[in-house]
Amino acid sequence: MFRSEFRRGITAIAAAATNTALTWDNTAGKNPDQDLKNEPHHRHTATGIRPNRILYGDTAFNKRASPMKARLARRLLGRLLR
Repeated sequence: MFRSEFRRGITAIAAAATNTALTWDNTAGKNPDQDLKNEPHHRHTATGIRPNRILYGDTAFNKRASPMKARLARRLLGRLLR
């Protein structure tokens, strides 16, 4: 019984382990935070199990910060020019 459940769990994890290429840069329309919010939903839809952790490498984390800085700078500049 336990072995069968274990195999189903491994199969579900393997099905969820997909590499979704996203581009996070300074161009308009990029929203890394929304991508991060959508990811658990996509995994839950694919496997039926809602993940409580997502692993991103250093490069992805740093690239996520870049558009956030640009968006914050535009917002602050817009407020100053009012």
